[in-house]
Amino acid sequence: MEISTNQKQSEPRESKRNTSYRFMEIDDKKLTADRKNVNVTSDEFMVKGWAFDKHSNAPAKDVYIVINNKRYKCSYGLERKSIAERFENPSLLKTGFSRKLKKADYEQGKHQISIVIVSTDGKVEYTNPKKPLFFTILK
Repeated sequence: MEISTNQKQSEPRESKRNTSYRFMEIDDKKLTADRKNVNVTSDEFMVKGWAFDKHSNAPAKDVYIVINNKRYKCSYGLERKSIAERFENPSLLKTGFSRKLKKADYEQGKHQISIVIVSTDGKVEYTNPKKPLFFTILK
């Protein structure tokens, strides 16, 4: 059965507008405003944080991290009570994300990491990183 053009689901458009997110830790190392690089020593490591669609003031549809131009879908919807309290919005309770990665998948050296947040309605992908963040693979 052929689908008419009107029935096809459109791809989300990209937006450089800011939305709300924060990387919290990489390889069990907490990130702070001063820490822009993390040395990865574990064979498997986690990237963790929180994100939501600031424009709808609600959880995102999906969250991805981008490393070396490759997109990785995160587990999204992890409980983040502190975020719901901070923004005084109970609907933001499940806005945590995480992604497990393997050190062997990356060459030794520095790698930039950024985020893609899909809007609540799935129509927009927010891609504007606030500040560059890196991790360094050590042998």
